Amino acid sequence: MSKQVKTHKLSEAINPVPPSALSLRTRLPGWHPDAVDFEDPDQPGSKIRVNLFLEEAIGMEAVAGNPGQPRVLSFNAQFAEGADNSKWILGDALPAVDDPANSAFTRLLHDLARLARRYNAALYSLRRLKFNFDLFGGAHSFPPANVHSRDQDLSRLTKDELRPLIAAAEADWREKADAINDFVDAKSPEFKDPEKYQGFVFQAADMVEVNNYVVSMRVVVLFRPGPAQLIGSSSHVSISSAFSSSNP
Repeated sequence: MSKQVKTHKLSEAINPVPPSALSLRTRLPGWHPDAVDFEDPDQPGSKIRVNLFLEEAIGMEAVAGNPGQPRVLSFNAQFAEGADNSKWILGDALPAVDDPANSAFTRLLHDLARLARRYNAALYSLRRLKFNFDLFGGAHSFPPANVHSRDQDLSRLTKDELRPLIAAAEADWREKADAINDFVDAKSPEFKDPEKYQGFVFQAADMVEVNNYVVSMRVVVLFRPGPAQLIGSSSHVSISSAFSSSNP
C-alpha cells in the first residue's frame, strides 16, 4: 500500500466554529487543479506548489485472434455545445458576458466558467498527445481532435514530431491551470479594475469532476474582502460543455 501524498484538491479540515452545534470537524470548499508541494530548488527548506499531470482514464478490450495485444480505449470526451449535452450535470450555458443586463456577480461567474473550459481543453489536448506518443501505432481507440481548439490531426506524425508538441501542450496546460488558480485567488489583472467585479471576490470554491475534467463548480463569494463565517449558502457555476473550447 502506497503512502498518501498531501495534495491541494481540498482545503484543510477545521474544528467547528462557535456557536455551531456541530461536533464533527468539517472541510471547507477548496479549489486547485491537483498539485503537490515540492522543495523549491532556489530556496532550500521552502516549498512551492507544482501542478500534477492528471493521467487519462483508459480501459482495454480483447482483440479477436490476438489476445496478447489488447486494444486500448481512451476516454470518450463529448465536445458538443448543443442539445445533446448532459445537462443533468452541466446545466445550461451562462448568459453572454457582454449582455448589458449582467451584474458584476454574473460576469465573475461567467469568467470563471470560461477559465474552467480552457483548463479542460488544455488538459484534453495534453492527454491526447501523450496517448498518441505512448501508444504509437496499433489499433487503439485514439482520442479525436477537439474541433473547438487548436488540436490537429496526429495520424501522420512520427514520434519525433509528436515530442515537441507535447512540450508545448505541457506549457499551455500549466498556463491554464495557473490562470484558474490565480482567478480564484483574486490575483488576476481583472481584479485590479474596480468596475469589473465591483468588489466581489471568492472566499472558497470546489468542483464536480468527471475523469478530472471540471464539469461544475460551487463557489462562495464575498461582496467585499474581509472576515466572514461561511454558512450553507453559495452560488453554483455550470459549465456549458466541459470539453468545449480553449478560446474565449
